[in-house]
Amino acid sequence: MSANQRRAARPSADRPGTGVGENRGPPPKKAPGGTGRLLLVVHLNNMLHNLAMMMNQTALPFLTKSLGVGNRIFGAFTTTTAIAQLIGSPLFGRFGDVYGGRLSLTVSFLAMTTVSLMLAACGSIPVLFLTRLPLLFIHIVPSFQMVVSDVTDDESRAGALGLLGLSMISGIVLGALSGGMVTEKYSPSTSFLVAALLSVLSTVAVWFSIPTQTKQKKKDDKPKPSKWIFAYYNCGISRNVPNFCSLAFFLFPEGGVFDVKELQRLLRVPGVAKLLGTKFLLLMSCMIIQSILPVILTDIFQMGAQDTGIFFMASGIMGAVFQVAVVGPLSTRFKDKSLILLASFLIAVAGLLMAGATTVRHMYFGFAPHVFGNVMFDVVINSALSKAVPQEDTGAVMGFTGTVYHLSMVMSPLLSAIMLENLGFSSLGLTSSAINGLILLSGSMLL
Repeated sequence: MSANQRRAARPSADRPGTGVGENRGPPPKKAPGGTGRLLLVVHLNNMLHNLAMMMNQTALPFLTKSLGVGNRIFGAFTTTTAIAQLIGSPLFGRFGDVYGGRLSLTVSFLAMTTVSLMLAACGSIPVLFLTRLPLLFIHIVPSFQMVVSDVTDDESRAGALGLLGLSMISGIVLGALSGGMVTEKYSPSTSFLVAALLSVLSTVAVWFSIPTQTKQKKKDDKPKPSKWIFAYYNCGISRNVPNFCSLAFFLFPEGGVFDVKELQRLLRVPGVAKLLGTKFLLLMSCMIIQSILPVILTDIFQMGAQDTGIFFMASGIMGAVFQVAVVGPLSTRFKDKSLILLASFLIAVAGLLMAGATTVRHMYFGFAPHVFGNVMFDVVINSALSKAVPQEDTGAVMGFTGTVYHLSMVMSPLLSAIMLENLGFSSLGLTSSAINGLILLSGSMLL
């Protein structure tokens, strides 16, 4: 096929469901063999992971309360969580591209098991902060997104990623409900131990079920010669005073996990930087509320463990229904830009509604459009990003989506805690609406 024919075969960015700045060639017409079974394994383990994660999250506020953690320390703890995952996200994305989905998922699930066991044994605030260290290696959702992107074509990718979100929400619903019940009936430690057991099961499942490499190699692909980048660091105070830092030198394979040029190349792909920037702003508008939501529910609205679990369960059900009934059909009829702006509008409305919430019922009513907007922009932007880059870079670009998520989590928790303490709960909703107002006004420049 000639270059002109290949160019003509590419989907137009003006048609519904196409990515912003899309530049990759036509996908394979046929999915690799065994795709159905592979996707079933992916969805099952994605559900188990989010079930375990939600059990941890539901039990965590009660552990922190028993340790005497205040709002500011909780905000710093959440920020530490985000920093740990922020550092690992871009590198782990490249790790998945280079070493494959099986190894990246196995490492992540082992780290998740370690976190749950450490939380179960936690008895002090310093140990609580130490439980964040294994989070450097927990990037399960981006790894699953990479696998799904690798085995689907451009036409079906948005729907496939949407179903991945459905299995995630199913796990969140079950985890919120079971986590609240186990924590209330037994203890937070019991909930953490159950989460650890679920992570062990997923570790075994992905090791024996996920292929070593899910990327489809072309027949004319030739192995590239191995090149190495030499990096030398001198940390000495004086040139005449040697120290151990002077001996720190590394050899990095070019095109490997630590090749920064590869990550910079992705950011220069048309549309990628704009999509990531837009997602960051949307995430900030959501995380300014979500990052401190457990504290809001337990302290301001006086919800117990079971009521908190029911709230998260209801939110998950709303998100699942909206994703299947609305986001999927809309993604085939409208352009990505229109759907992203619609998501921003929904989150802006939600912020105004939650700013005036005084009862639990008000909170349910205001949080619904927040969930709808969050689900919509997450699916649409991830799909657009996966279509904008070549298949061999899907892991790295999904790692970047994790990076912007964790960057928002670094910035939002402490800010949210300070605003909640000094300006009240309504300030969080108003700030969320203001951010989305700016997105709507400058939509043509951002997208």
